[in-house]
Amino acid sequence: MDGVACYYDIQHFHEKFSVYTCCLYKKEISHGSTFSGQHLADHTDDDVRGVALSHCNFSGFPRDLLESFPNLDHISINGGLTEITKTDLAGYVNLKFLDLQGCELTRLPSDLFDKTPNLEVIYFSHNKISSIGENLLEPLEKIKYVDFKGNPKISSVFDIDKSELFSLDDMKREIRDISGENNEIVERKEDSFRVLGSK
Repeated sequence: MDGVACYYDIQHFHEKFSVYTCCLYKKEISHGSTFSGQHLADHTDDDVRGVALSHCNFSGFPRDLLESFPNLDHISINGGLTEITKTDLAGYVNLKFLDLQGCELTRLPSDLFDKTPNLEVIYFSHNKISSIGENLLEPLEKIKYVDFKGNPKISSVFDIDKSELFSLDDMKREIRDISGENNEIVERKEDSFRVLGSK
């Protein structure tokens, strides 16, 4: 059976990563999707380390990319994604680079990265993120870069090479503050329900 048509190229991820990548634009992506296309000379699926999905339609985060590309460690999804959970990332233990810029994400659960300890670079810029679990970054001991630019509640960037300007601890503190605000809102709503229920 033919898979989703893609093209293969060397793509530049962030400043330091140039990897052999399966690229797709405006395609329908569902769980179980396979991919087909003409590899560059002397390359196979085993050489693919990146997947770049731009403005595709998703039924959910593509959890089974490793079935097509067993050495995948870079994922870039721009547009079309509305939600991501720990379960979505559970199989990607070797993931180093995650780019989810320009999607429709509104919340990031605290346990999102529990199964991806090797992440080094994350982009969440230009989403609609207003809710973040306070321990989001705690499992990431190798993290070097996190970008939240252009979100309603957070718009900061951590870069290990410029950590004297804005450290990882600064970003974690900002995330805890946002998480605390969200908890206060929930508590106020629960208090309101209790008051209404007592009448």
